[in-house]
Amino acid sequence: MGRTVSEALSCRPQALPNTATHRLVIGSLAAASESYRPLTDMEEPGPFPHKQLASFIFGPATTPGTGSCREGSHESMSVITQSSVRNRLLTAVSGETFARLAPHFATVELPVRQLLVEQRTPIRDVYFLEAGLASMVATSRDGAEEIEVGHIGPEGMTGFCVLHGVDHTPHRTFMQTAGAALRMPAEALLGTVAEDDALRQLLLRYVHCYEVQLSHSALANGRYNINERLARWLLMSQDRLHSDDLPLTHEFLSLMLGVRRSGVTNEIHVLEGARLIRATRGHIHILDREGLKSIAAGCYGIPEEEYARLIGEPHPIGEAQTRRR
Repeated sequence: MGRTVSEALSCRPQALPNTATHRLVIGSLAAASESYRPLTDMEEPGPFPHKQLASFIFGPATTPGTGSCREGSHESMSVITQSSVRNRLLTAVSGETFARLAPHFATVELPVRQLLVEQRTPIRDVYFLEAGLASMVATSRDGAEEIEVGHIGPEGMTGFCVLHGVDHTPHRTFMQTAGAALRMPAEALLGTVAEDDALRQLLLRYVHCYEVQLSHSALANGRYNINERLARWLLMSQDRLHSDDLPLTHEFLSLMLGVRRSGVTNEIHVLEGARLIRATRGHIHILDREGLKSIAAGCYGIPEEEYARLIGEPHPIGEAQTRRR
Protein backbone atom coordinates (compact mmCIF):
# COMPACT_ATOMS: atom_id res chain seq x y z
CA MET A 1 0.00 0.00 0.00
CA GLY A 2 3.00 2.34 0.14
CA ARG A 3 3.52 4.81 2.94
CA THR A 4 1.50 4.74 6.12
CA VAL A 5 -0.26 7.85 7.38
CA SER A 6 2.51 8.29 9.96
CA GLU A 7 5.14 8.43 7.23
CA ALA A 8 3.11 10.68 4.96
CA LEU A 9 2.27 13.50 7.35
CA SER A 10 4.39 16.62 7.65
CA CYS A 11 4.55 20.11 9.22
CA ARG A 12 1.97 22.47 10.71
CA PRO A 13 -0.12 24.71 8.43
CA GLN A 14 0.88 28.27 7.53
CA ALA A 15 -1.44 31.15 8.26
CA LEU A 16 -2.61 33.37 5.43
CA PRO A 17 -1.58 37.01 5.74
CA ASN A 18 -4.94 38.77 5.65
CA THR A 19 -8.68 38.52 5.30
CA ALA A 20 -8.64 39.28 1.57
CA THR A 21 -6.36 36.31 0.97
CA HIS A 22 -8.64 34.19 3.14
CA ARG A 23 -11.55 34.92 0.84
CA LEU A 24 -9.46 34.25 -2.25
CA VAL A 25 -8.25 30.84 -1.02
CA ILE A 26 -11.65 29.73 0.19
CA GLY A 27 -13.32 30.93 -2.99
CA SER A 28 -10.94 28.85 -5.10
CA LEU A 29 -11.45 25.70 -3.03
CA ALA A 30 -15.22 25.72 -2.55
CA ALA A 31 -17.78 26.22 -5.29
CA ALA A 32 -20.47 28.14 -3.45
CA SER A 33 -21.43 29.52 -0.07
CA GLU A 34 -23.76 27.45 2.05
CA SER A 35 -26.32 28.69 4.56
CA TYR A 36 -27.63 26.71 7.49
CA ARG A 37 -29.97 27.20 10.37
CA PRO A 38 -29.58 25.92 13.94
CA LEU A 39 -32.50 24.33 15.72
CA THR A 40 -34.01 26.25 18.61
CA ASP A 41 -36.27 23.61 20.13
CA MET A 42 -33.68 21.18 21.47
CA GLU A 43 -33.57 20.20 25.11
CA GLU A 44 -30.77 21.52 27.30
CA PRO A 45 -27.85 19.06 27.42
CA GLY A 46 -26.76 17.69 30.77
CA PRO A 47 -24.32 19.40 33.14
CA PHE A 48 -21.04 20.43 31.54
CA PRO A 49 -17.98 21.42 33.58
CA HIS A 50 -17.16 24.30 31.25
CA LYS A 51 -16.04 26.75 33.93
CA GLN A 52 -13.05 24.57 34.88
CA LEU A 53 -12.12 22.98 31.54
CA ALA A 54 -9.73 25.58 30.15
CA SER A 55 -7.60 25.84 33.30
CA PHE A 56 -7.83 22.07 33.93
CA ILE A 57 -6.50 21.14 30.49
CA PHE A 58 -4.21 24.03 29.63
CA GLY A 59 -3.26 25.59 32.97
CA PRO A 60 -3.73 29.26 33.87
CA ALA A 61 -4.85 31.50 31.04
CA THR A 62 -2.18 33.58 29.29
CA THR A 63 -2.48 37.03 27.85
CA PRO A 64 -2.83 36.99 24.04
CA GLY A 65 0.45 37.76 22.34
CA THR A 66 2.62 36.39 25.17
CA GLY A 67 4.41 33.10 25.50
CA SER A 68 6.47 31.21 22.97
CA CYS A 69 5.60 31.09 19.27
CA ARG A 70 4.51 27.80 17.73
CA GLU A 71 7.17 26.42 15.44
CA GLY A 72 6.36 26.72 11.75
CA SER A 73 3.30 28.90 12.31
CA HIS A 74 2.83 32.53 11.24
CA GLU A 75 -0.55 33.63 12.49
CA SER A 76 -2.78 36.42 11.28
CA MET A 77 -5.25 37.55 13.93
CA SER A 78 -7.29 39.72 11.55
CA VAL A 79 -10.97 39.68 12.45
CA ILE A 80 -13.00 37.50 10.07
CA THR A 81 -16.61 38.42 9.29
CA GLN A 82 -19.30 35.77 9.64
CA SER A 83 -20.57 36.45 6.12
CA SER A 84 -17.18 35.40 4.70
CA VAL A 85 -17.02 31.94 6.32
CA ARG A 86 -18.29 28.62 4.96
CA ASN A 87 -17.92 26.40 8.01
CA ARG A 88 -21.40 25.20 8.88
CA LEU A 89 -20.89 25.39 12.63
CA LEU A 90 -19.73 28.99 12.40
CA THR A 91 -22.57 30.02 10.12
CA ALA A 92 -25.04 28.42 12.55
CA VAL A 93 -23.99 30.46 15.60
CA SER A 94 -25.49 33.84 16.40
CA GLY A 95 -23.75 37.05 15.39
CA GLU A 96 -22.98 37.75 19.04
CA THR A 97 -21.31 34.35 19.49
CA PHE A 98 -19.32 34.74 16.29
CA ALA A 99 -18.08 38.13 17.49
CA ARG A 100 -16.69 36.41 20.61
CA LEU A 101 -14.90 33.78 18.53
CA ALA A 102 -13.59 35.91 15.65
CA PRO A 103 -10.69 37.67 17.47
CA HIS A 104 -9.13 34.27 18.12
CA PHE A 105 -9.20 33.02 14.51
CA ALA A 106 -6.15 32.64 12.30
CA THR A 107 -6.77 31.70 8.67
CA VAL A 108 -4.53 28.84 7.53
CA GLU A 109 -3.88 26.92 4.35
CA LEU A 110 -4.01 23.14 4.78
CA PRO A 111 -2.01 21.17 2.21
CA VAL A 112 -2.75 17.54 1.53
CA ARG A 113 -1.41 15.21 4.29
CA GLN A 114 -1.24 18.11 6.76
CA LEU A 115 -1.42 16.82 10.32
CA LEU A 116 -4.10 18.55 12.41
CA VAL A 117 -4.33 16.30 15.47
CA GLU A 118 -1.41 14.11 16.54
CA GLN A 119 -2.16 10.99 18.55
CA ARG A 120 -1.44 11.15 22.28
CA THR A 121 -0.27 14.76 22.04
CA PRO A 122 -1.97 17.67 23.85
CA ILE A 123 -4.36 19.50 21.52
CA ARG A 124 -3.38 23.16 21.43
CA ASP A 125 -5.57 24.24 18.51
CA VAL A 126 -8.88 23.32 16.93
CA TYR A 127 -9.63 23.82 13.24
CA PHE A 128 -12.97 24.87 11.79
CA LEU A 129 -12.58 23.64 8.22
CA GLU A 130 -13.60 26.06 5.49
CA ALA A 131 -12.67 23.84 2.54
CA GLY A 132 -11.08 20.46 1.96
CA LEU A 133 -11.47 17.12 3.66
CA ALA A 134 -9.80 15.71 6.79
CA SER A 135 -9.72 12.11 7.95
CA MET A 136 -9.63 10.79 11.50
CA VAL A 137 -7.57 7.59 11.52
CA ALA A 138 -7.30 4.83 14.10
CA THR A 139 -3.94 3.06 14.35
CA SER A 140 -3.03 -0.28 15.91
CA ARG A 141 -0.67 -0.34 18.89
CA ASP A 142 2.27 -1.50 16.77
CA GLY A 143 1.46 0.99 14.02
CA ALA A 144 1.11 -1.75 11.41
CA GLU A 145 -2.61 -1.25 10.72
CA GLU A 146 -4.54 1.96 10.08
CA ILE A 147 -8.06 2.74 8.95
CA GLU A 148 -10.20 5.84 8.65
CA VAL A 149 -12.99 6.07 11.20
CA GLY A 150 -14.50 9.44 10.28
CA HIS A 151 -14.56 12.46 7.96
CA ILE A 152 -14.34 16.15 8.82
CA GLY A 153 -15.09 18.87 6.31
CA PRO A 154 -16.69 22.33 6.35
CA GLU A 155 -19.51 20.85 8.44
CA GLY A 156 -17.28 20.39 11.46
CA MET A 157 -14.13 20.92 13.49
CA THR A 158 -11.11 18.99 14.70
CA GLY A 159 -10.01 18.39 18.27
CA PHE A 160 -13.53 18.33 19.66
CA CYS A 161 -12.52 15.91 22.42
CA VAL A 162 -11.43 18.99 24.42
CA LEU A 163 -15.13 19.73 24.93
CA HIS A 164 -15.24 16.62 27.13
CA GLY A 165 -12.29 17.73 29.24
CA VAL A 166 -9.87 15.46 27.31
CA ASP A 167 -6.58 17.00 26.23
CA HIS A 168 -5.44 14.32 23.77
CA THR A 169 -6.68 11.34 21.77
CA PRO A 170 -5.23 8.04 20.48
CA HIS A 171 -6.43 8.98 16.97
CA ARG A 172 -4.76 11.27 14.46
CA THR A 173 -6.45 13.64 12.03
CA PHE A 174 -4.87 14.78 8.76
CA MET A 175 -5.89 16.50 5.54
CA GLN A 176 -6.87 14.04 2.86
CA THR A 177 -7.43 16.81 0.29
CA ALA A 178 -6.01 20.32 0.38
CA GLY A 179 -8.15 23.01 1.96
CA ALA A 180 -8.22 25.86 4.45
CA ALA A 181 -9.51 26.47 7.95
CA LEU A 182 -9.97 28.94 10.76
CA ARG A 183 -7.58 27.88 13.50
CA MET A 184 -8.37 28.77 17.11
CA PRO A 185 -6.52 28.00 20.35
CA ALA A 186 -8.38 25.26 22.20
CA GLU A 187 -8.02 27.23 25.41
CA ALA A 188 -9.78 30.22 23.84
CA LEU A 189 -12.60 28.01 22.57
CA LEU A 190 -13.19 26.53 26.01
CA GLY A 191 -13.15 29.97 27.55
CA THR A 192 -15.83 31.11 25.10
CA VAL A 193 -17.89 27.95 25.66
CA ALA A 194 -17.79 28.67 29.39
CA GLU A 195 -19.61 31.95 28.78
CA ASP A 196 -21.88 31.00 25.89
CA ASP A 197 -24.44 28.28 26.52
CA ALA A 198 -25.83 28.36 22.97
CA LEU A 199 -22.36 27.65 21.57
CA ARG A 200 -21.92 24.81 24.05
CA GLN A 201 -25.19 23.22 22.93
CA LEU A 202 -24.31 23.54 19.24
CA LEU A 203 -20.85 21.99 19.61
CA LEU A 204 -22.16 19.12 21.74
CA ARG A 205 -24.77 18.42 19.07
CA TYR A 206 -21.96 18.25 16.55
CA VAL A 207 -20.04 15.80 18.75
CA HIS A 208 -23.18 13.66 18.91
CA CYS A 209 -23.48 13.73 15.10
CA TYR A 210 -19.86 12.68 14.77
CA GLU A 211 -20.45 9.78 17.14
CA VAL A 212 -23.33 8.69 14.91
CA GLN A 213 -20.99 8.87 11.91
CA LEU A 214 -18.44 6.70 13.74
CA SER A 215 -21.06 4.11 14.63
CA HIS A 216 -22.20 3.87 11.02
CA SER A 217 -18.61 3.51 9.86
CA ALA A 218 -18.38 0.49 12.14
CA LEU A 219 -21.68 -0.80 10.71
CA ALA A 220 -20.42 -0.34 7.15
CA ASN A 221 -17.07 -2.00 7.83
CA GLY A 222 -18.67 -4.97 9.57
CA ARG A 223 -21.79 -5.64 7.53
CA TYR A 224 -21.35 -4.19 4.03
CA ASN A 225 -19.11 -5.20 1.13
CA ILE A 226 -16.32 -3.12 -0.41
CA ASN A 227 -18.50 -1.90 -3.27
CA GLU A 228 -21.15 -0.55 -0.88
CA ARG A 229 -18.56 1.00 1.44
CA LEU A 230 -16.78 2.68 -1.45
CA ALA A 231 -20.06 4.19 -2.65
CA ARG A 232 -20.76 5.48 0.87
CA TRP A 233 -17.30 6.94 1.21
CA LEU A 234 -17.53 8.74 -2.14
CA LEU A 235 -20.92 10.21 -1.18
CA MET A 236 -19.55 11.45 2.15
CA SER A 237 -16.58 13.02 0.38
CA GLN A 238 -18.84 14.73 -2.15
CA ASP A 239 -21.02 16.06 0.67
CA ARG A 240 -18.02 17.79 2.22
CA LEU A 241 -16.14 18.89 -0.89
CA HIS A 242 -19.39 19.97 -2.56
CA SER A 243 -18.00 19.05 -5.94
CA ASP A 244 -18.33 16.35 -8.59
CA ASP A 245 -14.55 16.16 -8.87
CA LEU A 246 -12.89 14.42 -5.92
CA PRO A 247 -9.07 14.62 -5.72
CA LEU A 248 -8.62 11.10 -4.34
CA THR A 249 -5.93 8.53 -5.08
CA HIS A 250 -6.29 4.75 -4.94
CA GLU A 251 -3.68 4.73 -2.16
CA PHE A 252 -5.82 6.94 0.06
CA LEU A 253 -8.98 5.03 -0.80
CA SER A 254 -7.37 1.76 0.25
CA LEU A 255 -6.40 3.30 3.59
CA MET A 256 -9.83 4.77 4.14
CA LEU A 257 -11.60 1.49 3.41
CA GLY A 258 -9.04 -0.74 5.10
CA VAL A 259 -8.49 -2.94 2.03
CA ARG A 260 -5.69 -3.64 -0.43
CA ARG A 261 -5.13 -1.15 -3.21
CA SER A 262 -5.90 -3.82 -5.81
CA GLY A 263 -9.30 -4.37 -4.21
CA VAL A 264 -10.11 -0.65 -4.44
CA THR A 265 -9.03 -0.58 -8.09
CA ASN A 266 -11.35 -3.49 -8.91
CA GLU A 267 -14.34 -1.81 -7.24
CA ILE A 268 -13.63 1.49 -8.98
CA HIS A 269 -13.75 -0.37 -12.30
CA VAL A 270 -17.13 -1.83 -11.29
CA LEU A 271 -18.56 1.63 -10.55
CA GLU A 272 -17.07 2.98 -13.78
CA GLY A 273 -18.68 0.13 -15.72
CA ALA A 274 -22.02 1.12 -14.24
CA ARG A 275 -21.37 4.73 -15.34
CA LEU A 276 -21.61 5.99 -11.77
CA ILE A 277 -18.10 7.51 -11.69
CA ARG A 278 -15.18 8.29 -13.97
CA ALA A 279 -11.68 7.73 -12.58
CA THR A 280 -8.54 9.49 -13.77
CA ARG A 281 -5.10 9.73 -12.20
CA GLY A 282 -5.57 11.14 -8.70
CA HIS A 283 -9.23 12.07 -9.28
CA ILE A 284 -12.67 10.50 -9.21
CA HIS A 285 -15.52 12.30 -10.97
CA ILE A 286 -19.05 11.61 -9.73
CA LEU A 287 -21.45 11.00 -12.62
CA ASP A 288 -24.52 9.61 -10.87
CA ARG A 289 -25.04 10.48 -7.21
CA GLU A 290 -28.40 8.73 -6.97
CA GLY A 291 -26.86 5.60 -8.43
CA LEU A 292 -24.18 5.67 -5.73
CA LYS A 293 -26.89 6.03 -3.09
CA SER A 294 -28.56 2.90 -4.44
CA ILE A 295 -25.27 1.00 -4.21
CA ALA A 296 -24.53 2.28 -0.68
CA ALA A 297 -28.03 1.29 0.44
CA GLY A 298 -28.48 1.31 4.21
CA CYS A 299 -24.92 2.32 5.15
CA TYR A 300 -25.37 5.94 3.99
CA GLY A 301 -27.82 8.63 5.06
CA ILE A 302 -28.64 8.30 8.76
CA PRO A 303 -25.67 10.37 10.06
CA GLU A 304 -26.40 13.00 7.41
CA GLU A 305 -30.07 13.16 8.44
CA GLU A 306 -29.07 13.53 12.10
CA TYR A 307 -26.77 16.44 11.30
CA ALA A 308 -29.48 18.18 9.28
CA ARG A 309 -31.98 17.67 12.12
CA LEU A 310 -29.73 19.02 14.87
CA ILE A 311 -27.56 21.65 13.17
CA GLY A 312 -28.92 22.50 9.75
CA GLU A 313 -29.20 21.31 6.19
CA PRO A 314 -26.90 22.53 3.38
CA HIS A 315 -27.96 23.70 -0.03
CA PRO A 316 -28.62 20.61 -2.15
CA ILE A 317 -25.81 19.46 -4.41
CA GLY A 318 -26.47 20.79 -7.90
CA GLU A 319 -28.70 19.01 -10.34
CA ALA A 320 -25.69 18.29 -12.51
CA GLN A 321 -24.33 16.13 -9.71
CA THR A 322 -27.44 14.04 -9.26
CA ARG A 323 -28.24 12.89 -12.78
CA ARG A 324 -26.50 10.30 -14.93
CA ARG A 325 -24.35 11.80 -17.68
